[in-house]
Amino acid sequence: MLALDIRPDLPRRPSRGLERPQAKYPPIWRGATARTEITGPDAMGRYRIQRLIENRCCTTEQHGPTEVCVVGDYGFLVVVWLEGDVR
Repeated sequence: MLALDIRPDLPRRPSRGLERPQAKYPPIWRGATARTEITGPDAMGRYRIQRLIENRCCTTEQHGPTEVCVVGDYGFLVVVWLEGDVR
């Protein structure tokens, strides 16, 4: 028996749907402990802000890029650029 193609505009089963985009950073576990660490100033007056996460295996991982900041006109830290894995 010959199968007739009723809807030729639809793709076949393996190619249906859109591809999911890859995650930028590893997922944060439910029991993870997160903290923000600010280091500096260095010789040029820059501060570095890192977001660190301690997962359930007690391993500390950096989540996201490192923000490089300087002190602005009103005394607040202003992000100048990002270092590290900026996807």
